[in-house]
Amino acid sequence: MGAWNYQILCDDTACDAMCDLMDSEDFVEDIGIFFDEALDQGEDYLDFDAGQYALLAAAVVDAAVHGVDWTLLLEDGSGEDAEYSEFFAKAARRKADLEPLCKTAKEVVSLVLGKDSELRELWEENETLYPKWKKNVERLGKRLGK
Repeated sequence: MGAWNYQILCDDTACDAMCDLMDSEDFVEDIGIFFDEALDQGEDYLDFDAGQYALLAAAVVDAAVHGVDWTLLLEDGSGEDAEYSEFFAKAARRKADLEPLCKTAKEVVSLVLGKDSELRELWEENETLYPKWKKNVERLGKRLGK
């Protein structure tokens, strides 16, 4: 796991997912695909990549619908990354398209935190950061439930 801190965009795979969405011709459609992959796997065992992609997609939905909370996303809690800021502004303009995905986003957050999640299992190995990661992901789930 290439994570350097517990926030969602502090992981190599999450950054790959973010780049995929930023380069996408239709990021809303791709978010749906990321969710579907996680939900399909979640019936058995959610692997790391699918979990991380779905978690990042959930964070994008949350940011578009409820506003960006940089403390959920970046280690220093700032939105100084111009590319990310530009993408989240673009996502906010698609709020009407993303709002219906909040329920699914909350569902994938639950899968990521669930007993059959490789992402959760890997985080549990880090006794120091796991509680912070879990609290951060739970906070995302609560925001999505608004």
